[in-house]
Amino acid sequence: FFAPLSGTLLWEEENAEKQGFNVSAYVENEGMQDVSVRVRMSRSNMNGKEWIHYDDSGRAFSGKVLMLGTHDFSRFVNRHGAENVYAEAEFTYSDGTKRYETQQFVPFKHLNLENPVIHTEVTEEADCFVVCLNAETYVPFVFMDFKDRDGVFEDNAFHLSAGRPVEIRIEKTDIKGEPFADASELKAALTLQYLQKTYMEDCMEEEEYSNNAQKGDEEQDVDNIS
Repeated sequence: FFAPLSGTLLWEEENAEKQGFNVSAYVENEGMQDVSVRVRMSRSNMNGKEWIHYDDSGRAFSGKVLMLGTHDFSRFVNRHGAENVYAEAEFTYSDGTKRYETQQFVPFKHLNLENPVIHTEVTEEADCFVVCLNAETYVPFVFMDFKDRDGVFEDNAFHLSAGRPVEIRIEKTDIKGEPFADASELKAALTLQYLQKTYMEDCMEEEEYSNNAQKGDEEQDVDNIS
């Protein structure tokens, strides 16, 4: 998947001791045309509560990288705890397209993430299907796939921010195998993997291993008594 316009947030962790929690927004334009860009950078907790936001704008010239703005999140992070908050940016391009990026301040495994409920809706257009995903909490590393087919999504790996719907398109010609009859059939074939789910699966495996080990010890004790 190639995106000629890509926005990103950058926190230079290695300089955090000297510079604090300064977060910068960048846009790289690999397209042939110059593009106007607006970015709304906000401070959020895991449930999407927004304390404050900053607005920046600029023009991303073809083949160039534009730095839209840098803002200090130090007081916010120190007050609420780095494991409880993250920075989010909403990039809006001149054609109305919106893209979201996030930046956390601790390794993902240290975030106080809640178990999410991801709402999924699928609509059908003439030449594609549109998958809309939404959640009420921060969900890092969402991976989307089909159970029994191959397909090339517009994007199939992303972060979900609380209350920020993400729309992903897939062209009908990019679906390999038997075509889907309608949107409901495609929705039923979707699979979602995400960070919190991998944690739950790991915990279940550890619990199953512990239960099996305990059962084995009890059987051994019975054999010894016999």
